Amino acid sequence: QCNVTIRAHDALGDVISLLALVKFLMEDFSCSIEKLIELSNDDEYELTFLPFGKYRGKSFDEVAQENPEYLQWICKNSDFDQPIIYSAKLALERLKGD
Repeated sequence: QCNVTIRAHDALGDVISLLALVKFLMEDFSCSIEKLIELSNDDEYELTFLPFGKYRGKSFDEVAQENPEYLQWICKNSDFDQPIIYSAKLALERLKGD
């Protein structure tokens, strides 16, 4: 629309890319920018589905039943975002409760 070339590691390119990402998330999750900000600041936000890896798109509960070791690995790996670790822990707790 603006007839701008997006370049890697360029401030304008980063802003345009971020804007595109925010618009996508707002549409995909049907929520406002305020809700996205709230979610991004909440470490104890439970995710429903794994967003990466060999179980991408599967629910945390499905993975807990199929391969609890995978979720245990996530819980021990501090490289993951807190909501991912939190969601893995909850799924493992629910599995123990069954």
